[in-house]
Amino acid sequence: EPSFTDEMLEDLKHTVVNKCPVSEGFSSYTWTCKMLADYIEKKYNQKYSSEWIRQVLIQNRFSHKRGQY
Repeated sequence: EPSFTDEMLEDLKHTVVNKCPVSEGFSSYTWTCKMLADYIEKKYNQKYSSEWIRQVLIQNRFSHKRGQY
């Protein structure tokens, strides 16, 4: 049985679209996969890698642009 539930997936999608990381206690105004993994761990007490979170977002048709130096 997968440990990542539908409730967690819906919360993740809602968080990415509607919440600012600062309102969740982070110091950035843009979500990163690492911050989302930390958010899930804090809220649901489940640990996932940032790469796994990235794959979940890609499977759900979320896209991103990498920062340019």
